[in-house]
Amino acid sequence: MKISLTYLSLLFLVFAAGCKMSVSFTGGKIEGKTFNIGDFPNYAPIVQPSFSQAFVDALRNKIVNESNLKYSQDTPDLLFTGSIKDYKITPISATSNTTAAGNRLTVSIEVTYESKIDPKKNFTKSYTEFADFSIDQNLTDIENDLISEIVKKLAQQVYLDIIPAW
Repeated sequence: MKISLTYLSLLFLVFAAGCKMSVSFTGGKIEGKTFNIGDFPNYAPIVQPSFSQAFVDALRNKIVNESNLKYSQDTPDLLFTGSIKDYKITPISATSNTTAAGNRLTVSIEVTYESKIDPKKNFTKSYTEFADFSIDQNLTDIENDLISEIVKKLAQQVYLDIIPAW
């Protein structure tokens, strides 16, 4: 019995050593070599001047850091365009005396993705994200932090829509 148990253990180790598995959660392989992000004009009723550029920068950084694509101005394989559709502040969580306990900054964008490699993958899609803040906080004091949080979430959503399903 002792010999067969030792033999089975050795056999298991030989098979296990021959197997290799690799999983990566840091990025995806996207068809194409280059991408560009066009203008994202702001059509929201409230225009926050820095939001469009903050989103473009967040999306560009996300794609450069987590994919095989390189940013290019000249004839890119993939092109992102779109617009800012909504930028609003709304009260959330009313308290017992009917005042708001907090506020929510919500931003909606529309993104058009065009692939010169595979036009069947082209899409136009709307995305919405938000960040909550305390009623005690002044929006002008924390707006840049909220924008940073929201653009990271939006860039993540867009990125997940362009990486291939696996």
